[in-house]
This record gives sequence, structure tokens and C-alpha cells, in this order.
Amino acid sequence: MNMSRPPSSFLQLKENDTGL
Repeated sequence: MNMSRPPSSFLQLKENDTGL
């Protein structure tokens, strides 16, 4: 997980993880 990215991206990444 890249914490360097903004929170909005983190939320989108989490959503993508669930979709996968």
C-alpha cells in the first residue's frame, strides 16, 4: 500500500481491492 498517495486515492484503491 502506498501511503504517499492522497486519501482520495487510498479510498479508491480500497474500493478496487474489494471489487477484485
